[in-house]
Amino acid sequence: FFLFLNYMDPHESYAPPSPFDRLHGDIDISRRVAVQKSWHPLRDRFIREGAAIEPALMRQILNQYDGELAYMDYWFGRLMEGLKTGGVYDDTLIIVLSDHGEFFGEHGLLNHGVGIYEGGLRIPILVKYPGGRHAGERVESRVPIIDVFATVLDELRLPHPGSQSQPLGA
Repeated sequence: FFLFLNYMDPHESYAPPSPFDRLHGDIDISRRVAVQKSWHPLRDRFIREGAAIEPALMRQILNQYDGELAYMDYWFGRLMEGLKTGGVYDDTLIIVLSDHGEFFGEHGLLNHGVGIYEGGLRIPILVKYPGGRHAGERVESRVPIIDVFATVLDELRLPHPGSQSQPLGA
């Protein structure tokens, strides 16, 4: 089987469900920021006018982002448990990656898709090959996301002619 999941939780406006909304203690983001119509003006004023975001609010935003990541991680862990319980984990190719990074004030940015800095472009790619192949290996070189395509086809022993991608680690 082939399964593609696109978790959208760690995106603005950050409002993870309980208990993930209080991941770092009692700092809880104001619900006025957790609603899209109030988040966008706050973000736009920060980017266009350099309007400061008070440090306490920035900590809240970061905490809520962390909460979104923890919430997604929780459900990803449940998926992995299900694969193990179903007896297919060891034989499954699992690739985890993000489509972009996120800015929280770096370079005067607050969001993603608005700058071509390392923080928005450089993302980790995690790969678990069937049978434990390459377990523990770490590759520092950069690869394009398109190489995920060739990696999947390579694992299925299918050709990928006409594609600019190469299997990861090639």
